[in-house]
Amino acid sequence: MANPKFELSRRQLLGGIGTISVASAGAGLGTSAYFSDQETFENNRITAYEIDLMVDWEQTYNGDPVSAYPDTDGDGRQDAIEARGDIAADAGLPVDSSSVETTFREQFANLPDDWSAPLIDLHDVKPGDEGEVTLSTHLFDMAGYVWLGSPRWSAAENGLTEPERDDLDEVDSASTPPADRESDLLDRIDATLWYDDGDNRQETDETTIVEGTLRTVLCRLDGGLALDADPSTATRDCFAAESTSHVGLRWSLPVDQANEVQSDSVQFTLGFATEQCAANDGSAAPFADAVVTPGDSIQTAVDAAAPGDVIKISAGTYVEQVVIDRPLTLVGAGPDETVVESPETLAVSYDRPDRTGGGTATQYPVVFVDGVEATLCGLTVDGANNAAGNYQFDGIGFRNGSGRIVDVETTRTANDPFSGAQHGNGITVFNTDGTSRRVGVHDSAVHDYQKVGIVGDGQGLTLVVTDTTVTGRGPTDVNGQNGIQVSFGAVGSLSRNVVTDNVYTPETNVATGVIGYNAADVTLSENRLSANELGFATLGTDAVARRNDFVDSTRAGVANYGGGTVDARRNWWGAASGPSGSFTDPETGATPSGSGDAVVDARWDPFLTSSVTQ
Repeated sequence: MANPKFELSRRQLLGGIGTISVASAGAGLGTSAYFSDQETFENNRITAYEIDLMVDWEQTYNGDPVSAYPDTDGDGRQDAIEARGDIAADAGLPVDSSSVETTFREQFANLPDDWSAPLIDLHDVKPGDEGEVTLSTHLFDMAGYVWLGSPRWSAAENGLTEPERDDLDEVDSASTPPADRESDLLDRIDATLWYDDGDNRQETDETTIVEGTLRTVLCRLDGGLALDADPSTATRDCFAAESTSHVGLRWSLPVDQANEVQSDSVQFTLGFATEQCAANDGSAAPFADAVVTPGDSIQTAVDAAAPGDVIKISAGTYVEQVVIDRPLTLVGAGPDETVVESPETLAVSYDRPDRTGGGTATQYPVVFVDGVEATLCGLTVDGANNAAGNYQFDGIGFRNGSGRIVDVETTRTANDPFSGAQHGNGITVFNTDGTSRRVGVHDSAVHDYQKVGIVGDGQGLTLVVTDTTVTGRGPTDVNGQNGIQVSFGAVGSLSRNVVTDNVYTPETNVATGVIGYNAADVTLSENRLSANELGFATLGTDAVARRNDFVDSTRAGVANYGGGTVDARRNWWGAASGPSGSFTDPETGATPSGSGDAVVDARWDPFLTSSVTQ
């Protein structure tokens, strides 16, 4: 007879999540995280054994103590945890072991299951601010698997302050409707989760669980992270009964941060879940609504999901096309662990307007978001170079959809062999009905595409790309590649990306790092565009570029081919002497006399004399 497994609902799990509250410097930290459930079962019925997971913590803000548990005197520093032996000695004889155990456990947080305040509440965060919280878990009575998750988070820009409006580095374009804007803190704050030894700081020998922008860390936590009692081994180990372990979360806002985060806020919770090891294998995903493991079908899980569900995709390679037709979040185990690979033939396609040839064109995406809001996180989409049999081919495709792509890699979205066919894109977003929508690509990597790395196309669409690397094939005479394309009425906001190696040679065709083609508006800030034929090219597009690096372009760093105005002041052109070329700045009357990348038909004066990104 197989071991019975207790199916624990997401609601039951979330009921056990306690909270800590953090505001700005000097603010207090509130309560705790706690999860307790009975975990030995016969025919899925609860019996008398119990597994308890309790928590203590200590938190700092800019190095100063803020709050802790236990903290009986309220000084923000954690009280010393008394061992059972010390408690027994203090109590004297005769020793009541039950009373000693109760007193020992009462040192740790154990609060009502319905506590729902935010764990972290970040607002009014200043450049250079940083914080850290170490959560210590105490597993009692039975060995257990443990998960850490963040099932609820929210972010808001809370309007634009006057400095934000004036700041040309504000991430979202000025053309973006207010309802479509999002907190810049998510992408500006750096965060790390790691296995700590209890001293509240990460040493070189301590294993990182996940790191990146706060957006990436929260996205991965949304599906829950399986914690490992011994991260030094290849397999996941159970936490022993009576064991204590520590997880640290560190966040920081870079000191060179500008005005765009003023008024922004982020709130999120953290919680733990556990199940006994004896009757389970640890493959559950208690913070998700469904889990997919190797041998299962992602599409089957999608078809069975309710709107708003979170689907956790375990490490493994899944050869299938995935069509998302309801609001969902798909969370993998990381781009190196979870791979969605294209089958040889893609059965599902969609039609969209052919913007250049007239009529319609048919797209074949490996992962297809069709008319809904979806989040993809922590996975790789591998086109397996199957583009030739699926014209027009995309790694990820959105049609009239919205959402986020976070910590995702796309690769091999090309013909085999690489050809001049004008298709094969990493990520393509088409908006065909003019409705206002937003798609964000964050902390991701796009490479080995045939034509374009990322495309945002169509009136009403806002494409936001941050902290993403887009890498072309390098000099080639086969296809003129574009790293990022914003076109035909779309708005583009591109920040802190690295776009390289999009060059056609000999120069009988054109390749670009970023191109705005009949777009509504394109804004670039703090990007590094290097080793492209044209770093940033526009046609029929108004654009603003601030604090970018345009370096090693074979033709020009910035080139405006007409039909719009381009403001490219305050950029680094690869030389302290400024850009080269012959275009006179229409406002200052200056003529380029530097040795940096060329500028064509764009404002460029003043310029920066050192790199922004290096």
